[in-house]
Formats: sequence, structure tokens, C-alpha cells
Amino acid sequence: MRASAAPSSADVMRHLEPWLGDDAGRVPDEEFALECLGWSYLLPKLAGVLPPVPWWKTLGVLSDWAARPTGPPNSLPLLVEQLLTGELPWTLADQFPELPHCRALGRSGRRQLSAGVLACVDDTGLPHYRHLDLVRPLLACWTRCRSLVDSAGGICFTAVAQSRYERFVRQALQLSRQNGEPVFSTCRAGPRDAQWMDAALALAGREEDAAIADQLLPWRAASRAASAERVCFPRSSVNSESAQLASLRPAWLRGGEHLVVGHDQGVLRTELSCGSTTVWSGAWSVEVCVGDRRLQPTAWKEVCWHSDDDVDYLELETTWSGSWRLERQILLAREDRFLWLADAVVGPDVQSLEYRSVLPLAGGVEFRPEQQTREGCLMQRRRVARVLPLALPEWRAAAAAGSLDGVPEGLLLRQQARARGLYAPLFIDLSPHRLKWPVTWRQLTVAERLEIQKPDAAVGYRIQVGGDQWLFYRSLTPPASRTLLGQNVLHEFLAARFDTEGEADELLAIDPVGTP
Repeated sequence: MRASAAPSSADVMRHLEPWLGDDAGRVPDEEFALECLGWSYLLPKLAGVLPPVPWWKTLGVLSDWAARPTGPPNSLPLLVEQLLTGELPWTLADQFPELPHCRALGRSGRRQLSAGVLACVDDTGLPHYRHLDLVRPLLACWTRCRSLVDSAGGICFTAVAQSRYERFVRQALQLSRQNGEPVFSTCRAGPRDAQWMDAALALAGREEDAAIADQLLPWRAASRAASAERVCFPRSSVNSESAQLASLRPAWLRGGEHLVVGHDQGVLRTELSCGSTTVWSGAWSVEVCVGDRRLQPTAWKEVCWHSDDDVDYLELETTWSGSWRLERQILLAREDRFLWLADAVVGPDVQSLEYRSVLPLAGGVEFRPEQQTREGCLMQRRRVARVLPLALPEWRAAAAAGSLDGVPEGLLLRQQARARGLYAPLFIDLSPHRLKWPVTWRQLTVAERLEIQKPDAAVGYRIQVGGDQWLFYRSLTPPASRTLLGQNVLHEFLAARFDTEGEADELLAIDPVGTP
């Protein structure tokens, strides 16, 4: 086959002249930064094509952008800053090591790249939640730079930044769906995703990370079975309070559940996947009306994180004026395969309360309610999960102060009460083989010193799906010695599973902060 002819000087100048002409008034953005990188890679090949003057002018423009001071913190978007002041100077140093000013640019680029990794990625390798949408672009940028070495054989990161980059590679896998897409994404994974991920894995050099990629990424399916047998997989869930990000995953193997939770100020986003199906993705919104005041989260803070062989548990809290607060519980059971989502609204006095929260169902997923009872299934051509609104009566014939409905925004749970607090739990059954089993639940009587407690003091629930049964308890007041269903509890929160002998085996017990 005849090789294509090299571009002529006129062809190149037709594209280069307008680009050089726009340089003075150019506002640096991602597109411009990538154009600079493109020209930096092309310049060596154009040395025999372009006349000297435009060639050197182009190198001068690229060098000027690479050498520009970064300015005040956050003066440029993070990705643009890394591309222009990190990757561009590092690339110029690689392309033109014989030029002293390019070698000097390489040293400044190394400083900027290392600083970017340290600023964006914490010790676990997780990016901060506000940078979550930049995981793949940053991985591509840092991987391109890591693949280059300077004239002395050095790499682009300091030792600490290199260690975080390697952890970041694993967390980029952690923050991926089973179809290869990044979480919270609306774009499909393409060939470039495969190139970046595979190159990063080769540079990170960890066998267990390659095995994780074989499980999660569809383009690596050929080695999936062999790597699963060869490698002892690391812990599959991770949380970082500083990054405001958690990934709850019972196992790395395909087909399981995966819940991602991230928050920044008053916004909390979650994404639930069951195997290759994304069930919901986006902001989990909540509104609480206390009397005539409408309260919305202003900032979330982490209260508790716990992960063991039974469950992953995350608890967050937001507070409002007037001593009202909302405590959000997220529990993913590993072997029992259910998700517990609950909001506890707690205040100082009795008020009229209206609670409303929405889980943003993914496209193609709908909530299909039962006709006679208040549970329903999340469907995408088939049943994906079953949802039980435990604070509401099971049977629709019974009066209820609330509802669970599918609305255009997603899955809407509403509850009302006149009280000093309310508890709004959802039990979401994720086990495929249980979805056809009969289900029932009961709100339990909670007693303290032989006195029945009101729902704004403590609540308890018993759930039965086929032969599987669970017990849940939550105190909305300071914990005390209380009983329900023959069980004595001293905890703030208890999740337990009944064994075949009818004994309650503890899955998780949470005591209030400060309890010894």
C-alpha cells in the first residue's frame, strides 16, 4: 500500500496561522490546552516542513504558555492548569531536550504535576468529590506525563506524588462501572478510555490492580478468569472523609452491587449499580418543612464510617438553625445483599414535619408499585431491586402519613408527622433470587421501663423476605435500655439478621459519639 504523502508547508500553515493569530487574546481553556499539546508533539516532525520563522514562532508561543505563572490559587481550572503548566512544559522538555530553556521548563512542569497530584488526590488515592468528573481526563494527563522521562532519566513526579498516582490508578477503577464508564457519567466509554486505563495499569505495575481491571473493564474480559484465580484481591470498599467520597462495593467480582456517595456543601450525589445496570445516579435531594420553614442541607459532614465482612456503613449529618438536624444512614450488606437508606430528622420540640426525598432513577429504570401493598420494584426490562418504605403501613388499605411513588424526578418518599422528629427508612432488596419471594414487614413496639415509646423517640422494624428475616432499631433520642421483639438494646442503631434458630445475629451496632 502506498504511504500517504507528508503534509506540505502550505497545508500546515493554513491551520497554523489562524492559531498563532488568536494567541494574544486567547482565554486558556481545555480545548486550547490540548491544541498546545498537539502542536508540541507535531513540531519535531514539522522541522523539515515549515520555514524557520513560523516554526520557531510556534515553539516560542508554546514555551510562553508553558512558562506563564499560574497566578493565584484556582485562577485556572484544575485540568487546564495541569495541561498547560504541567504537561505542556514536561512534553516540550521531552521533545526538545537539547534546548536549555525547554529543559528548564521540564523542571517547572514536574513541580506543577506533582503539586496537582498532591492537591487533588488524598492518601487513599481518591480524588476530592469536587474533582470527580475529572478522574479520566486527569488520569490521561498524568499517564501521558508518567510515560515520558527527562534527559536524565527522571520521571514527572516526586516520590510522594508517584505513590499517590499509583493509588489513584486503582481508585479510577473503583470509580468505574462494569461497562467501563466512569461513575456519574452520561458518556459511553470509548477506545481512548481503554488506552488510558491500560497504559496507567502498566505504569502502576501492580498485579492486583490489573486483576481488578480484568473484572471491571469489558475490554479486558479475556484474562478475567485467570487473574481471579491468581490474585488475592484487596479490600473492595473505600472511604475518605477529606475527599468527601465513598465507594461501597461488597466484592470486585462482576455482577455485584456498587454504591458511590459523594458530597460537597449541601449537595449529596449517589449512584447505585447492580451488575451492569445503573439503577440511579445523581443528587439525592431532601427537603424538610418544620412548621412553615423549609429546610435544605447546607453542608454535609461525616459522622461515622465502618466496614467489615458484613456491611459497609456511612453516616452523614447536616444541621440547621433552631437545633434541627438530619442524620443520613447508608448501609450496604455484603452477603445479605440489601441496601438500607434512612434519614433521621431530629429537633428540640414538637412541630409539624413534612419530609420529602428523591432518588434520581437512571434512564430506563422505573418504579412499579404493588397494587395492594406499599412496596414496589425498580424495573429495567426486569426486576432489579425491591423497595420497602418501612415507616409506612404495609397494606394500602391502612391509613398512612406518607407515600412512596415514582415521579419524573425519580423515586419519591414522603412522610408527615407532628412530632419532635421522624425516621424515614428504605429497605432495598438487591438479591436477584429473593425478588420473587413473598415479603412482609412490621413496625415494632419499642418499650422503655414498660412504657411504649413514641416513634419520635425510638423505632423498630422486622422484615421478612421468604425465609430471610432482619431486625432494625433506631433511637432518635439519647439511647437507653429498651426492648423490642424480646431483644434488649442499648445502641443508637442496630441491624441484625435472624438465624435459623430465631436468634438475632448482629450485623452492625452503632453507639452515639462519645460512648465508651
